[in-house]
Amino acid sequence: MSYMTHRVTARTLARDSARVLDLVAAGQSVEVTRNGQLAAVLSPPPAEYRQLEHLAGMGLVDLDKALRVPAARDIDWSALPDPGVPEGQLSRALEELRAAEER
Repeated sequence: MSYMTHRVTARTLARDSARVLDLVAAGQSVEVTRNGQLAAVLSPPPAEYRQLEHLAGMGLVDLDKALRVPAARDIDWSALPDPGVPEGQLSRALEELRAAEER
């Protein structure tokens, strides 16, 4: 498996996505540029994901549940520890940093 990085334009990706995805599936990363600026990096999934897919294929893991990230609305924020920062202290620190940058 080669770990070479290729660079293509967004137009090339749109026109020849199958070839680009073949490169990624073969283990190579592809940088996608738009107007000469890096816009995205396509890379193969990590080995852990492939292992999860294998276990899911054997019926040992529910892939959807294993990969699910809870939405912010589903997190019980009250269960998190109090950060111990007095109210307003962060705002003052930010104001001080901004004032220092202006000097």
